[in-house]
Amino acid sequence: MGSGRARRLRRLGRDTAVDQRIRFLDHAGHRVAYATLGAGPALLCDLGRLHHLDVFWRYPPYRRLVEALAQRFTVVRWDRPGCGLSERRAGDFTMDGELAIFDFLLDGLRLEELSVLAAGSSAPVMIAVAAERPERVTRLAVFGAWSRPRPESASYRGALDGLLRTRFSLAVDVLARSTGSGCAPGAIRWLAGAYRQVASGDVIAQWLTETVRMDVRHALGRVGCPTLVLHRRDDPSNDLQQARDVAAGIRDAVLLPIDGTEGVIWEGDIQAVVGPLIGFLAAGAEAEPAPAASGPGVTERERAVAELVALGLTNSDIADRLGIGRRTVESHLERLRAKLGLSSRAELAAWSSRNR
Repeated sequence: MGSGRARRLRRLGRDTAVDQRIRFLDHAGHRVAYATLGAGPALLCDLGRLHHLDVFWRYPPYRRLVEALAQRFTVVRWDRPGCGLSERRAGDFTMDGELAIFDFLLDGLRLEELSVLAAGSSAPVMIAVAAERPERVTRLAVFGAWSRPRPESASYRGALDGLLRTRFSLAVDVLARSTGSGCAPGAIRWLAGAYRQVASGDVIAQWLTETVRMDVRHALGRVGCPTLVLHRRDDPSNDLQQARDVAAGIRDAVLLPIDGTEGVIWEGDIQAVVGPLIGFLAAGAEAEPAPAASGPGVTERERAVAELVALGLTNSDIADRLGIGRRTVESHLERLRAKLGLSSRAELAAWSSRNR
């Protein structure tokens, strides 16, 4: 990263270290709201296309996730046209619309490239974006992703579409129970209340139409950036096979199943998500060195193993040096890769060098 770009990112995030500052950009005659938080390499945090910068920010579990990421990155979030604090007159959830708003946002912030974290309905969208804009997406992490329409999607959309236009409050209750499946009842109630403030019934109906028929299987093989696929093993609405298919279709993608049932990224065990995310995303970051740290949940023995990997030692050499068994070394390496979201010894060596 050049010094000018680094200064630009620090300027973007400096005044958001305590609380978000919301700004606006003009896009095709509409005002688009965006917010930044933190300092460091840019990370586009897209946790769902139905979003409201203020409403979601005031929900503690969501805010904790964003703040944790902002300890390492300049986190960029935004409300799509039709939603949240952006112009509410109309939305465009087609892939052409998504590509246009992605390019517009990066150009408006004068960012040539960045890493992307996408969850829920944003995950397949950003898979397609990474395939279409390989020069702009340096790393991609997705949570709860799918690549093809589900058999029941058409009937679900048909039933909910009419409700959204006639009985809006009931419709968002149904939508929240579907999106938040596996979450605690209180989290589902909050999500329903948030959806009531995000957009009109007509806009949500447009979102639903485009979301349930989204098919990005053709894009998987064209994603060239390092990719991490996170998924909670027992999510009742989106089974692990969907995530497996996504990871299998992207060259060298890493699939990381996480214990839990929550289909929403900020619910459940946040640290199980944050640790691997930061390790994976930071591995490709070109930025000023981060403060020395042992990593997310990394033990001293695991750190010692990582340092010997960075020196080029084999597993047998490491076992001899530390006086432990080779299988124990292998177990340490497996846990390290899972915690940090890394896929190779080279990435682990690079992580150890940065955090030595």
